[in-house]
Amino acid sequence: MSTTVTKHILGNVALRVSPQHWPALQKYYCSVLGMTVKQLPPISTLNSESTDARPRFLVSFPGSSKSHIPANTTNALQSLLLSAALEFRLDSQVAADSSFAGSREDLYWKVGIALDDVDAGLEHMEESLGVPHGRLGRGDQFVDVGFLHHVRDPAGFAIELLQTTMEGNEKERRERVEANTATAGSRFFGAKNSASPVLGQITTRASNKEATLKFYTETLGMKLIAIEDVSQYGFELYFLAFTDENPPNPEDLNAVENREWLYQRPYTTLEIQFFKGPGSGTRVVGDKARRDAPGCEGITIYTTGSDSNGEERDLVDPSGLKVSIRRAEVFLGNGKDGKGNVQEDSESSSMNEC
Repeated sequence: MSTTVTKHILGNVALRVSPQHWPALQKYYCSVLGMTVKQLPPISTLNSESTDARPRFLVSFPGSSKSHIPANTTNALQSLLLSAALEFRLDSQVAADSSFAGSREDLYWKVGIALDDVDAGLEHMEESLGVPHGRLGRGDQFVDVGFLHHVRDPAGFAIELLQTTMEGNEKERRERVEANTATAGSRFFGAKNSASPVLGQITTRASNKEATLKFYTETLGMKLIAIEDVSQYGFELYFLAFTDENPPNPEDLNAVENREWLYQRPYTTLEIQFFKGPGSGTRVVGDKARRDAPGCEGITIYTTGSDSNGEERDLVDPSGLKVSIRRAEVFLGNGKDGKGNVQEDSESSSMNEC
């Protein structure tokens, strides 16, 4: 019988990089995307059975409110968490001149950032990078999925800028942009975008749809809230979250009318891509044979650990993606570690100013 995890939230995606990558990554995420960086305790200090002493850094958006937490999240987690984050693990085995190549065989694809005006965001990113106007390209309406654009960070990891409205929905986009402009908007993505961006998606791939969805819904307790059938490109997208919310058309999760609602959620969803042909989502992340290159080492789900279902443990989804269940208070350096020592609180944890 499967065990259901309760009182939890999608916490972060763990990305392995070279220590030499880190200065450029920190500058990019702080100075270009406006995110903040927090240094986390090495895993070996939190777990007496672990020898993983690699430096860890949590990269997240600042200034978010508790509205960025699903309504069914416990108060203990609301006090710690905003939308999900990226966790960078600095690994000396990763070659300094390497980058994440990424292919449809990899279990990890990208993260997504929700913006009300993608093109305005790209313009401000170009200004921050000091590159000519138009260098990063501009957004496009991708079939009936959404208006979006992809960029890559200095280590080669993909970031999708996903607009909260479709290209043709000018009325709602104008209303959202006007509301942002009235409140000064975003320092990094421009006045047309919200000052509190959300990491909208962590996107992975899988090869066995039925088993994968059963794992995330029945074993982990996530809710399937949207489906996007992109058959003309040979794949489907499934979106899951720890939430009690229902989309506008809950009877048809593939309905286009659900998509703008999905992109406007104030919390992070897990997006899983399933290719209809063979060979997708088959390369196990964190494999020792690939430790010399940047890669994904799995995702982390935070729990309060307040009951028998909140115990910390490591799981593996049907395609081989590692899913770690961790008490947020400890994992983020805000509670007792695996040796019984009290960790410093979040206000005094090491922060890297941008």
